[in-house]
Amino acid sequence: VSSSGPSASFPSEGDVFHADCEELSSAILSDFGDEVRVVGFSGVESESGSMAYFDRIVRVNGKAVQSIEDVDFAKSNANLKGMRPKETVIELERAPFGRRNELPAEMRGWVYLERF
Repeated sequence: VSSSGPSASFPSEGDVFHADCEELSSAILSDFGDEVRVVGFSGVESESGSMAYFDRIVRVNGKAVQSIEDVDFAKSNANLKGMRPKETVIELERAPFGRRNELPAEMRGWVYLERF
């Protein structure tokens, strides 16, 4: 998807985009059924700012992933082949808005309101 203007470099809802292993190293991942999602960041968010909360990891080096173990296996396999972290291509899909919240209740944030 190509666009012009100041936000041309940022993926929008449903867009597929690429990151490398160095960017992914700061991401906290979680399994959601047969999907792997970014649920947080340790320290500072990715340098390029391309990844965001709840983005879905689609492929690592062209291999489809369905669990965190698949992501770890693909990354370690790339290391065994002598690939540098910048050469390992992670394909992500921007999290669409309006999807059902499938987070378990214990992982959700809660807002408590009182009546005044």
